[in-house]
Amino acid sequence: MTTAALPPTDNTTGNACLGCRQEPILCVDGTPDAGYVLRILRAYRENCNCKWAYDGEEEMLRIMNEACDARAKLLDEAIARLEE
Repeated sequence: MTTAALPPTDNTTGNACLGCRQEPILCVDGTPDAGYVLRILRAYRENCNCKWAYDGEEEMLRIMNEACDARAKLLDEAIARLEE
């Protein structure tokens, strides 16, 4: 995976997508084998590491980060079950 430079801040709001400074995973090895499902879930889970930085006034960004955390928790549980 490649890491990206920190994206520019939106000058009107001061918001930027921060976190792990990574590009989202857009492609997963689609080989139809026993590991396929876990590769998909792990890719989605890794994308949950990125968060939106905000100055506290953007309620929508806070909600987006909370939803991302909730998705990460569900994905962690699913991955753990599949790895058993």
